[in-house]
Amino acid sequence: VRDMKNKRLTIKIVRRNLIIKWFLYVLLASFAYVISTIKITSFPKPLMLIPIAVCICSKQTEMVSSIVGLVIGFMLDSASGRLFGFNAFILMICCMFVSLLFLYLLRQNIFNVFVLIIITTLIQTGLDFLFAYAVWGIEHVGEVFMRWYLPSMVATILTAVPIIAVTRLIERKFGIIDDHYIEEKDENCVRE
Repeated sequence: VRDMKNKRLTIKIVRRNLIIKWFLYVLLASFAYVISTIKITSFPKPLMLIPIAVCICSKQTEMVSSIVGLVIGFMLDSASGRLFGFNAFILMICCMFVSLLFLYLLRQNIFNVFVLIIITTLIQTGLDFLFAYAVWGIEHVGEVFMRWYLPSMVATILTAVPIIAVTRLIERKFGIIDDHYIEEKDENCVRE
């Protein structure tokens, strides 16, 4: 009887932590969206939604990561004034690959998350620049890239550091600890 009571209590705690964790993720993404839409200076703003999407997806399954990438991509479309669905498609694919890379190939550490944030930022801003300016043959395309896109990419990468710290804190406080084991040839289990 006592084990059943403890099991129900544990399930309630896991559910509560899951709700709190996703509420904090939504709050963080909403804050980044508001920052992206406020016009404070003429300096290009960081695309803080990209590091948030990558950080969240680094700990999720590929299906959840695709949905997170899609939703945050729609938020980025709305904030940047681009064609609705353009950034959503890019981030959905990138977030799915981030999840698959961490599931099958990479270890969960800050360096790998940071590198994937840089790669995702380069892919997203590169494709945005390509389809918004380069394809149309607009004059002074290099100046547009150097004045707007490059500072935005650098600012996005720099804001990734505090975003990684915040998402790690949320995951540590409210995430589920999941042990992974690797089976070696001699059939001994080694804890990751």
